Amino acid sequence: MFAAYKISLFFGVVVCLLAQQISADHVKMCVEKVSEQKKCETMAEKVKDFVKLECVTDAPCTEVVYNDKADYTVVNADAYTNVMDKLEPVLFEKFDDDNVVVAVVKADKENKVHELPLDFKESDLREVHGALYLNHYRHNGVCKKVKPAPGVDTIKIVRYHDVKDKNDKKLVCVENDKVVVKPMDEYMKCHVEANIPNAVMVKKGSDKKDVVVKMMKEVSEKQYDDFKLFGVFMNKYHDLIFSDEAKKFVKEHPAPNGVTVDKFVDLHCGDVDEHHNH
Repeated sequence: MFAAYKISLFFGVVVCLLAQQISADHVKMCVEKVSEQKKCETMAEKVKDFVKLECVTDAPCTEVVYNDKADYTVVNADAYTNVMDKLEPVLFEKFDDDNVVVAVVKADKENKVHELPLDFKESDLREVHGALYLNHYRHNGVCKKVKPAPGVDTIKIVRYHDVKDKNDKKLVCVENDKVVVKPMDEYMKCHVEANIPNAVMVKKGSDKKDVVVKMMKEVSEKQYDDFKLFGVFMNKYHDLIFSDEAKKFVKEHPAPNGVTVDKFVDLHCGDVDEHHNH
């Protein structure tokens, strides 16, 4: 009878351990759009050999995760401040090192960097944040974009690798809280990148943190013939869940130019939030 009890106890422990393992390897990702669900389901198919990924379509995903109806979601910079007391980032997107936003001015106008209007695309969040960052130190209408008249000299906010003609141009950046001008080849240090990348977030204290990190790093680093986590999805969906420009995940936010989450909030203003909340 005692032997039978030990056998029963042994199988009970095994079943319990198996249940824990199944639970640990089963994660739910929250998305809000049908197109995002398609991408999530494609990702689930790719990782099915080592984890069961379930896609939950609901909104807002930050609340869904907080209420334990999903294990993780992806949050963009504009939503950080509303969720940091409930969720925690476990992975951040990372761009290539030369993919930085710079401020470019004609060399013969470098003595006017405090007055020249900024020229940037209002639809591009990274350019918007770069403009806000530079204007913060220029003390020059942080929240306003003045549309330059044709032919007027400007400071161009643009990605460095998109600057076609680098001759007779200089970089404008901030050094020791002052606006300075530097040669074009110093773009790795002299830039106005102030973007906080998309982050994979879980509920604070979640026991699914490790499996989420392992799974997302795996699917981002593996080379698939028909799927890339970063980049255009199905040849038509841009910046779907993740930025097309991202190249990998890192665990620590790089904080370009010292722009932490708190400093990022300081760069915000009403008219930018109204146009770029998603």
